[in-house]
Formats: sequence, C-alpha cells, structure tokens
Amino acid sequence: MKKNRLLLLLLFILVYSASYSQAMWMLILGDKISFDKLHSGITVSLAGTDMYGMENATLTPNWALGGFMDFLVFKNNNWVLSADFTFKTPLGARNTTDFFDGLGVDSLEFNKQSAVLNSTAFTLPLYVKYNKNLIGFGAGFQMSLIYKSTLKYTGTTGQGTTIKVTHSVIKKLKKFDIGPFVMFEFYLKPSNHAQSMRLGARYFYGLLSPIKSMQGVHNGVVMGTLSIPIGSKESVKEQ
Repeated sequence: MKKNRLLLLLLFILVYSASYSQAMWMLILGDKISFDKLHSGITVSLAGTDMYGMENATLTPNWALGGFMDFLVFKNNNWVLSADFTFKTPLGARNTTDFFDGLGVDSLEFNKQSAVLNSTAFTLPLYVKYNKNLIGFGAGFQMSLIYKSTLKYTGTTGQGTTIKVTHSVIKKLKKFDIGPFVMFEFYLKPSNHAQSMRLGARYFYGLLSPIKSMQGVHNGVVMGTLSIPIGSKESVKEQ
C-alpha cells in the first residue's frame, strides 16, 4: 500500500486547501479506520452536473473529492454495505438565466447572456453493493447538504460592453436534497477487492426542487471516479 499512499500524498499536494482538511484526515488515519470487515479509502471524481426541469439548462463540468467505506456485514462477502462521503460535491448547471433575478443588472438589454449556477455540497450516499470478480455495482440513496452557491452571470450589450456579476445565492436555495443513487466499479486487482484501486461511475437524481422560487427542478449528477484504498487488510475470501 506504500505506492497508494505516495500517490495520494502527491494528489493532495496538488488539490489541498483548508476546505478539504477532512479528506487529509482520511489519508492520515486510513490504517485506524480499516479492518478485516471495514475497507476505506479516497475517491476523486470528474463530475457533470445539470438541473433537470429548468429551461435551457445544460451540463457543466466539475470535480469532486471524498472517501468511501465498505462494510462486510453480510454472510456472503460478495454483498457489501457501503457509504461514500464527499466533502466537495458539485451541483448546478450552465445556461441558468431563468434563475438570474435581482442581481443588479437584469434590467439591461443584452445581445448575449449566460449564467452558471455553481453549488457545493457535502453528500452521503448509502447503498448496497454486489461485487463479483472484476466488477461491482450497487444502488441506494444519497443525502446532500449544500453549503455554498454562486451564480456567475455574463452579459454583452449591443455596444459590445461585457458585464460580469458573481453573486452568492445560497439563500435562494433549499440546502437539503435526497434521491436515488446508483454506481458501478471496475476493480484493477480483482483477486483482492480490499486493496484494489477502482475505476467507476456514479449517478444521483435529486427528488427535491433545489430552488425555492421554482418547482419541478431537480439536481442531476454523473461522476467518473477513481477510488484508492487506504490501509485495507486482505479481503475475506468471497463466497
């Protein structure tokens, strides 16, 4: 696992900031929270987020950082109870001009305009996963708590003047969301899932409308993931 630790250390040197200190603790304490029946690690994700039901809204790229825990609580060790905890989960979308209101320049006429809603949330997916050889797949639900949200607006007038506004809109949003969660993983070391790096995909659909003033809008997040175990022991032999 020393190579994994070195890779993680280099990763955090690149992305570390105070807001991600929880993930650093995960790296430091990996040996303390991994046991024969509990496997844990770090997950880094490339994410695409959208807001379904908002006219003209489109997918916006972002990234996420967090960790995972696999609990071997079933008699058949192919089945796993899992929890992810992501400290920086992106939400939002591009072309959210319908949401742009009251930021000081909305009364002007623009030839071109765009708005990007960027929210950041702590998320906790809880799900049951089935592992077999190279693959694992699971389903459950995810809870999200938004703690930061900004709307970045850009408009160009007929005279060619560009106006940019970045405004905090956290008070216009509902901070809590919940919805179904599905995932898929590919194990790079199928002979020992506990110590295997994993490539995967995750999808979340929010059931609650995140914008207080708009109904029928839902968060959608799709992620491509790289999961790296920390301090995990050898896997219990699968049934």
